[in-house]
Amino acid sequence: MGRAPARAYIEALYVEFDAIAARRRPRRQLPAAFEIDGYFRPYERHFIYWRVLDDTMIGVVVFLHERMQQVDRLREVLG
Repeated sequence: MGRAPARAYIEALYVEFDAIAARRRPRRQLPAAFEIDGYFRPYERHFIYWRVLDDTMIGVVVFLHERMQQVDRLREVLG
């Protein structure tokens, strides 16, 4: 019997976080209007937003579904 789809998705997401921290994934800088030094990238049907904490660690700020109002939600979280 295989793993539940949700569990597999979460496990793959942690692999993605590790790859982001190791800088093996392309990233985009957050727009200057947010006044925060951070990055984002799409992942499946979501967007991951993070900050670099040091050479090996990232701090995930928020993880949003593609259908959410990205700008509004980011302002809430970063506000």
